[in-house]
Amino acid sequence: MNEALNRKCEKFIDSRELLKNCFKWSSITDQCCRATFLLGEDTYVSENKLIEMKEYIKKNEGIFSELRSHIELSLCVKMALSADYEEYYEILKAIMREIKTSWLFSSSYKAVSAMIIMENKEPKDYRRYVDKTRMIYEQMKRDHSWLTADYDMIFAAMLAVSDINVSDILLEMDEAFRILKENFRSSQNQELSHILALNMESPGEKTNRFLELYDLLKANGIKVSKYYHLEILAVLSLLEIDDADIIDQINQAELFLSSYPKFRGWNMFSDERILYAIMLVIKTNSHDSNLIDNVLLYVILRMQRSRDAAAAAAAA
Repeated sequence: MNEALNRKCEKFIDSRELLKNCFKWSSITDQCCRATFLLGEDTYVSENKLIEMKEYIKKNEGIFSELRSHIELSLCVKMALSADYEEYYEILKAIMREIKTSWLFSSSYKAVSAMIIMENKEPKDYRRYVDKTRMIYEQMKRDHSWLTADYDMIFAAMLAVSDINVSDILLEMDEAFRILKENFRSSQNQELSHILALNMESPGEKTNRFLELYDLLKANGIKVSKYYHLEILAVLSLLEIDDADIIDQINQAELFLSSYPKFRGWNMFSDERILYAIMLVIKTNSHDSNLIDNVLLYVILRMQRSRDAAAAAAAA
């Protein structure tokens, strides 16, 4: 394993343990996904700091707040990493109020969209990017009314802060979606087209790269889950990494994780472990940490929503 990937893997294990100690009732999936936010070379957050963030949110937000429940762990980590956590919180709330004046959404997706705008743009530009996010989302809704849901707000915000021309974004998304629909059977083709639109290569080239990568992993015995992996694979397909390096690094990262009892057996099945291995490879080879973090937030919320739906069905 190369040195950079080894450092990321070691820090991932340590960060997951830190979050487990601070958020004892959260699932290992939640802890692992948020642990990837802490993989920066100079990133350090103490247990006391995270507990302080948890108490601050609890004091300022009611139990039914959209900043509690699914988003709370992510927000605690983000606030702990900020230079001034109170300022981070106040700005986030202000952007959420701007979004609320534009849409009737009241969900964790609004909070994540506000985080994306805040972390990528200057305060003087927040309103402009809220409006741009709304414009992109409304066009998504017009183009694919049955497929577009509230979680697409996250992708609309990601595309808005990319500073790609809105017309180009919409054309890129539409063409990537058409190619995926013709060649790839998945309920997540729309989400994939949103991620692929972040790369301004021709829609055919980048979509074919994603499909090639999907086939490459399967051909090399890396179990690819259409539930867990697709959005993360789309991010991986945007990076310039040699095929042989991709396979080697994913295998090495998975082998590293599987050496820990908490990452194998009944604690964690291989498809989820491969998800974290792929994320670690992206984190090692990408200079855009925000992109993978934002996609991960979407994946986390989707997984939690599915768990809630399953629990509600079982209770009924």
